[in-house]
Amino acid sequence: MHTSNLKNLTPRHRLMMESLVIDGLTPREVSERFDISEPRLSIIRKSPLWRQQEQELRDSMLADHKSRMERLVPKALDALEDVVQPSAIFEKDTPHEIRVVNRPQDRISAAREILSRSGIESVERLKLEGSVDDLYSTLEEIKRRKAEIRLEMERAGVPLEEVDSVH
Repeated sequence: MHTSNLKNLTPRHRLMMESLVIDGLTPREVSERFDISEPRLSIIRKSPLWRQQEQELRDSMLADHKSRMERLVPKALDALEDVVQPSAIFEKDTPHEIRVVNRPQDRISAAREILSRSGIESVERLKLEGSVDDLYSTLEEIKRRKAEIRLEMERAGVPLEEVDSVH
């Protein structure tokens, strides 16, 4: 096995390394881009200095990605919180206010995601199993009962506007 004992990395070496690590190019693509043979690139990549620098680049990139992900956590929780609610209002108090009704299965998925991320998932999982089906049957029961009540109120002479304004 041939290894290169690089004393230092040139700017060209650094660009090749970044092409491999950051840009995700294959050794063949890097060889073509930098006009170097694949076997020579392989030898250079086996040098201790290259390996050390490549690992540092990977670690730095991973730390950057982790930091970016951590900054997104509050926004992700806000989005999940919006989905867990029966409905969400966007651009509130503006002429372009939009109300979105969240589907029960989306609400359950969001709840599971929140529980999973918070470490509560295993405790609550059993309570949530089958919840989508239960929710649908409950919703169907509520709709059926609402129709019955509506009919009874019509018979009793109660104006339907009062019924419709109750949510």
